[in-house]
Amino acid sequence: MNELKSNSGSRILLLMQFCLLACSDGSTANAPDAAIIPDTRMGDGSTVDVSAGDLGPPDPFRKSVETAMKSISSDWLKLRVEILAADDMEGRDNLLPGGEKARDYLIAELAAMGVVPYGMGEWTQAFDKGVNVIGEIAGKDPLLSKEYVLLGAHYDHLGPACGDINGDTICNGATDNATGVAAVLGVAQALLNNVTGTRRSILIVFWDAEEDGLLGSKYYVNSGLPVALDSIVAVVNIDTVGTTIIPGVDSSFAIGSEYATNIRPLIHANSKTSNYVAHAVSSFFDGSDGNRGSDHLPFRKASMPVVWYAGGTPAEYHTPADEVNLVDWPKLAGVTRHALLTTADLANTQTKPEFVTEPKPHIDDAVALLEMAEVALQDPGIVSRLNESMLDLAKQWVEKLQDYVQSPPQTEAEWDEYQTFLKGIIALVYTLLV
Repeated sequence: MNELKSNSGSRILLLMQFCLLACSDGSTANAPDAAIIPDTRMGDGSTVDVSAGDLGPPDPFRKSVETAMKSISSDWLKLRVEILAADDMEGRDNLLPGGEKARDYLIAELAAMGVVPYGMGEWTQAFDKGVNVIGEIAGKDPLLSKEYVLLGAHYDHLGPACGDINGDTICNGATDNATGVAAVLGVAQALLNNVTGTRRSILIVFWDAEEDGLLGSKYYVNSGLPVALDSIVAVVNIDTVGTTIIPGVDSSFAIGSEYATNIRPLIHANSKTSNYVAHAVSSFFDGSDGNRGSDHLPFRKASMPVVWYAGGTPAEYHTPADEVNLVDWPKLAGVTRHALLTTADLANTQTKPEFVTEPKPHIDDAVALLEMAEVALQDPGIVSRLNESMLDLAKQWVEKLQDYVQSPPQTEAEWDEYQTFLKGIIALVYTLLV
């Protein structure tokens, strides 16, 4: 994650603290299966089918990828995070020897798996501030293989002199973003273990210079190479996963699907299949509807369907304390399995997603907030920075969020009021606490 969004996860945490922990009576929402499959009524009153249904891949493809999903293990991911976040990688800063060493490691990993450089050409895409790594897993369908799902994560971080904590001056970036890189490697390995393959091709991209302002992904979008943007059906980005913004919260976020048709129902269905919850929250939830975000953002601004898997940033974010001990390994494995299913679904489905210019509000944002509340209420001490008046206001907010989850809005006016309410909470938290 880069400075444009440097506190997005921390802001999520503050939002949860400010909005969700004031229920002194311990009451929480109790909608059936709310943590897994929320009510998905949209702003126009329609309902999203939470099963893959007609949007999903044919059975042989689905069964094969679900089998391949079981090959993803915490130990496999941990080994790769430990390598990428080791001191000898020197923080993986772009244009420095540590970044080059990380890049060489990633190319070797991809080649050993059986990923090939795009078009059997070069592995790298150089630009003035860094070098992207690009590989391909070819699709099996004679026609659809000419289309791509782009799966990416940024591999750069801040480098060898970003601060000093007890003599440690290297920002190793374990959670930002060695975990995301390991997750992409895990998805790639599972896709190659998938005996049926996928119908569309998969473009594997490790972005450089993300920390300098999404420069690697912006360069790709502006150049339109090596795969033209109109051949990419969707972008799956993984950045800062396997983290815990509130102790005890096991779920993560799948951000940005409101800007696309067909992706939200896949996310919901895959939470059941993977047995891991990724909440399909809106981009304004963490500020990435503006200039904050990750490497999916240049693609979304180019009117392309995206989804960003994120877990929020820990307090140690962008400091030398961002070490492997912060990573929740089962959580990292869970989000990797979920991302695998979503990537494979997008590569296999007949109906590709289309970009939505004016997203409609949905109840998933409130569901995600209230799941945080239920966990966080077990330890109200984490809101010690908040005064009594803030807590009283937060209690009112929580009660209203519970009402929304239990009885979602029905009219357009009610949905507008709901979305204004959520955005107001977030804006006020940014103003008061950031």
